Amino acid sequence: MEPQVPFERMPTLGESVTQLLSGFTTCIELCYTIEKNGRLGASQGAFQELQLRLEHSAQEIQIVFDALRDYVGSLMELGDVEARNCLKESIYLMQFRVQRKLDGIASGRSDRTSHNPELPGFRDLRSLVETVEDNVTQDLEAQAQRLQDRLARARADILAEERARTG
Repeated sequence: MEPQVPFERMPTLGESVTQLLSGFTTCIELCYTIEKNGRLGASQGAFQELQLRLEHSAQEIQIVFDALRDYVGSLMELGDVEARNCLKESIYLMQFRVQRKLDGIASGRSDRTSHNPELPGFRDLRSLVETVEDNVTQDLEAQAQRLQDRLARARADILAEERARTG
């Protein structure tokens, strides 16, 4: 007999958006720590651009999700597997690429063996955050469109059944 694998419930789309935004908040807090600790060196401009991008992206994702949820309804909160998987990838990027890198810089654990002024990679991190924002907003919009399409098909089926019954 095969061992039983415990069932792990996949988070809803709304829960995934909340988790992603929590990751953004953690990254913003790490930026404040980096700034406070003076661990910027010659990359202050790129760092400030990253901070602004993190704040903007978090706001943009929240606005898009809220607007689409208001437009499509509570089904948007649940989401489908495709949308939840796409968000899962973005959460991974934020936690294991952006947040981990910022945590290393904030705690002084980053690699400082090079004399490259852009060593922390703030520009690369900003670019990654932009990619996450673009992917998430596109995925949310695609989810809303799939829901709209399903609702339209369901309405058409209901009307067709009603017409068939009433003759």
